[in-house]
Amino acid sequence: MKKKYIFAGLIVILVLLAAVTAPKKEEYMDWVKTQVKKEADNAVVSFGIDLLGDSLLKSSTTCSNYVVFTVCETKLAGNNKIKALGLFNNFISLY
Repeated sequence: MKKKYIFAGLIVILVLLAAVTAPKKEEYMDWVKTQVKKEADNAVVSFGIDLLGDSLLKSSTTCSNYVVFTVCETKLAGNNKIKALGLFNNFISLY
């Protein structure tokens, strides 16, 4: 019986920690800029992302906050998309 309470308490603590550390849209946009710069590996693209990245990403990014995690998606040129799951102040690319 005591083990059930300990397990339930750990689950509650984990859920509360996840809720407090769910990343925000601004953190996602910083993560996306870093990812795009890594993949492009081009000084011109890096400069363009630094110069115009915030305004372009802000208009093409949607985030859904589900209390314990966040799902964000950015539509890039053409049919390219970046989608990520934000959990515990980190992002995991979904595709």
